[in-house]
Amino acid sequence: MRAIQLSVCSVVLFSLASCGGGGGAGTGTGGAAGATSSGGKGGGSVAGASGTAGRAGTGGASGALGTGGVRTDGGTNSDGSDGLCAVSNGGCDPLVTCSAGGAGVVCGACPSGYTGTGATACTDINECATNNGGCDALTTCTNTPGAWTCGACPSGYAGSGATACTDINECATNNGGCDALAACVNTPGAFTCGDCPAGFTGGGSSGCVDINECATNNGGCDALTTCTNTVGSRTCSACSSGYTGVGATGCVDINECATNNGGCDALATCTNTAGAFTCGG
Repeated sequence: MRAIQLSVCSVVLFSLASCGGGGGAGTGTGGAAGATSSGGKGGGSVAGASGTAGRAGTGGASGALGTGGVRTDGGTNSDGSDGLCAVSNGGCDPLVTCSAGGAGVVCGACPSGYTGTGATACTDINECATNNGGCDALTTCTNTPGAWTCGACPSGYAGSGATACTDINECATNNGGCDALAACVNTPGAFTCGDCPAGFTGGGSSGCVDINECATNNGGCDALTTCTNTVGSRTCSACSSGYTGVGATGCVDINECATNNGGCDALATCTNTAGAFTCGG
């Protein structure tokens, strides 16, 4: 009878082994069938009242499964993802890479433009707070996530805000647009046009127009002379015969009679006239 019972047990054990690889036998006597191992295909072990659970059956997963099938021991899920990094990037900053291994979660370094660590937090660096971000002092530095931008150079400057803004000498081309008779003066980012010279009206930036001096009071010339307008000025003709002086200052009648009786006979009377004289009978 004892031999038959042993044979039955041997058959039972053989069957269990062929299904799941068979867990190790428990200690003690008269033990009930062992519990199915996690992830196994039916392997079990016989345990006594004080026996220990059998090893996992062949084909069972070696790692524990957390909530929702996400691994909690750094292993790999069925979809190929690292279990520890699958939720909230493993606690790493969203900007860094999370990787899991035997030592647990490893957070990558923060990207360029950020300070801090991936394990704690990556904080954007405000490059504009130092030296205007390296932008030209004439431009505006705008901070962006992980970087910054430089504004364009203002009017009157060439180049770019990221490199340098260089003043444009407007006067070097076409006198800066000033009238040819006016001086162009370059200034930082701009220029000015000088005044029109004497004899011209208007402005250096709008244009210089010749003044016709002769149109007013004969240009200041003596009334006995002719005023001729020129570019930016005028000329006065010479005084007429019988006058001394110049047309620009004044013509003065010559008293011919004052000298040698004007050339009249000594017995005749010399009468001075404007620009001439007469001799009496």
